[in-house]
Amino acid sequence: AAPLAVGGLAAVAAGCAYGKLVPPSCPYGTHDGPAAVEADGGVFKPAVTHGAVREAPEGYEACKTVNDLRDEVAERFAMRPCLGTRQLIEQTTDAKGFEKLTLGGYSYLTYAEFARNAKLFGAGLLAKTGIAPRDIVTVYAETKAEWMLALHGCMSVNVQVATVYATLGAEGASFAINQTSSKVCVADSKLLKV
Repeated sequence: AAPLAVGGLAAVAAGCAYGKLVPPSCPYGTHDGPAAVEADGGVFKPAVTHGAVREAPEGYEACKTVNDLRDEVAERFAMRPCLGTRQLIEQTTDAKGFEKLTLGGYSYLTYAEFARNAKLFGAGLLAKTGIAPRDIVTVYAETKAEWMLALHGCMSVNVQVATVYATLGAEGASFAINQTSSKVCVADSKLLKV
């Protein structure tokens, strides 16, 4: 059975807030007040920065892209846990049709392993599919470790990513892939039948 994922570097770098986050630090500061302050024209800006928009997280000013940030964090915190997964032990469906999962303990990729695996995914994607930088790749999968690695792998080789919710089904996925003119679709093994 496929492992299920929780956040990590991907949550820090991509702004995702799903799952269990193991942050290397608190690069955006701490939250000790209102979430946002209203600026001119009804635009809200982060209150933690006193209404200013930061170009980079504190302590990471040299990082100009998510790739830079991922690489810097992987270097600074190479051996710390980054992306956790839990092995699926049992999967059942209740009377109402809801999926019930029994999961094992956490197993983590380190920040260095995450960065390396993402770059390998990106390099393999270019080599095996013939896509080029700035092409569009659709990621059609549940949010889990493989999704995060695919996203960061695509970003590592300057490939644009379009995502499709796993719940949209075949028709929704087909529409999204055609609408974005994706050259490749990376799909969750559960969704490959689409």
